Amino acid sequence: MMGRPKGDKYYWNQVTIEENGKWKCKHCNRVFSGGFTRIKAHVDQTKGKGIAVCVCSVDGGNERVLSTSDSNNPRLTESQCSVAEHVVRGSNNVNGIFQSEINDLNKLVSDLTSVEDDIKGQLQWLESRGKKRKSNVNNWLNELQNLKKRVVDMNNSLDVFGLGNFYELEIEQWVDKLQQHEEIRQLTVEMQRHKIQKPVVLSNEFVGEDFEHDVQIMWTLLEDVHVFIIGIHGMGGVGKTFFATYMENEIKRKATFNHVFWVTVSHDFTIFKLQQDIAERIGVKLCGDDERSRATILASELEKIEKSVLILDDVWKYIDLEKVGIPLRMNGIKLIITSRLKHVYRQMDCQSHNIITIYPLQWSEARELFSLKLGHHGTPATLTPEVLEIARFVGKEFNGLPLGIILMARTIKGCYDTYMWRHALNKLKKMGIGEEVKEVVLTVLKRSYDNLVEKDMQKFFLHCSAVLPNTFDRSDLVVTLLNNGFMKEKGNLEEIFDEGHDIVNKLIDHSLLLDLEDCSLLEMHNLVTDMACHILNESHSYMVKCKQELRKIPHVQEWTVDLELVYLANNMIEEIPEGTSPNCPRLSSLILTNNRINHIPECFFTDMNALTVLDLSYNDAI
Repeated sequence: MMGRPKGDKYYWNQVTIEENGKWKCKHCNRVFSGGFTRIKAHVDQTKGKGIAVCVCSVDGGNERVLSTSDSNNPRLTESQCSVAEHVVRGSNNVNGIFQSEINDLNKLVSDLTSVEDDIKGQLQWLESRGKKRKSNVNNWLNELQNLKKRVVDMNNSLDVFGLGNFYELEIEQWVDKLQQHEEIRQLTVEMQRHKIQKPVVLSNEFVGEDFEHDVQIMWTLLEDVHVFIIGIHGMGGVGKTFFATYMENEIKRKATFNHVFWVTVSHDFTIFKLQQDIAERIGVKLCGDDERSRATILASELEKIEKSVLILDDVWKYIDLEKVGIPLRMNGIKLIITSRLKHVYRQMDCQSHNIITIYPLQWSEARELFSLKLGHHGTPATLTPEVLEIARFVGKEFNGLPLGIILMARTIKGCYDTYMWRHALNKLKKMGIGEEVKEVVLTVLKRSYDNLVEKDMQKFFLHCSAVLPNTFDRSDLVVTLLNNGFMKEKGNLEEIFDEGHDIVNKLIDHSLLLDLEDCSLLEMHNLVTDMACHILNESHSYMVKCKQELRKIPHVQEWTVDLELVYLANNMIEEIPEGTSPNCPRLSSLILTNNRINHIPECFFTDMNALTVLDLSYNDAI
């Protein structure tokens, strides 16, 4: 063999000589015949020399995988380089890499097709019952078709089995293959994301993103073999029973459990009555008056019914499941409880992470519900400017509470032209929401207040509803307790504040306060405030006009001689006019907090000789 030129030693070091006289590249392991010029062309990646180029470059004798920084290969991405590295290091499974990822992609297509078939079956079932599908369902199905078409096109264009000659490819062909590989990866990611985003709730009668999220959580809890009691919690009128009814129908439709039994518990609950109601649902006859014997019979019958769900709706106090005869941890029986009282769940050993809390709707969701209930047979009504203004008014008055929105929509559903809608809006603005509707809603909410067995708790709640704004800091509430003499504890400051926080927690437990995501902030729903003010105003010795955007104090004629307490907090009152002097000799508390008062004439207090509490806090301009 001829001697090698000294300057070409670098290139000869990149190959080894085989016994048959051919040479083998140390980097890509490909074997060629020929002389030095072919080696140089291969190593330097010089095209057009009749030899396939090396898929790596050499820098100081060290191997370097092609990347996006290579000037002659700017089209490579990081993920393509990952595949290139298998090739450079002599991988004999390039086909396997591609084939495995294509198989994963096709498996995703198969899984999503099954989901698609299930959704179409659900839609057929819903629409046979006169229900309408959500618009996002069509969007999801259409996007799935686009993704599936792209996968078909990919399978048709990708010459996977031709990759056996991978080392024979020119560099541009090699780059094209890696780009195809990148497309496979991208499609896989999109398909996985689309699978996660599949619609869970298909009918448009169920409004709100939270509803769909809550359904997903419920299915997770139902499928968990370690979860036995599931709670559905929320304030009155927020939709707990509505949500439980949806789950009841879905469990029956999917047949994931053998049976679903529904029992409404309510305030008049007794062990005996609950035993009787459950027995009737499962088709068992209970005889005698002995609760223990009845519990034994009921438990025995329930144990025979494998994998079932028992729903107890509207629970107001602790239920001793053993005394009733409800055997949990047996044969896959699950218990779902709806209640507005958080402490009931704790007493019944329902873990906090197994409780689903239902919240009022957002503005856009409230408008959607209002439109739906104004419409006919699942088709939402068209919101003209007049109707949209009514929707805004109703949304503000009911603050996203579904019960009020539904009742209000039902009340004004008879309007059919612009004049009637405008007239309805004018009436609403002048007279407020309908008295009948408001009475129904406030009666529902008042049950939470009535359930406060301690009279001092009721007094404190009423006071706070009038004094504090809708959203406030927890510590402000505790200070209000302290300042207004509602504390019984006389110990050190820490003990007093502990008592204060305990009282606050009880109001939260009764759904009279909402615990916001920021654990330090609390909210009192404006309808709960209205309910409290309604209770206060039932007494002729109280004047309560809170959170009504008043700019002037009530006319002097409204300040009667028998007034004992006046709440004018959280308004926009700027000034009490000179000469104003109400005759209120029995008035003991005057609450003017959180207004814009800048001046009060001295004569205003002349005939308030019994006044002991005057709250002018948060009137910064005074």
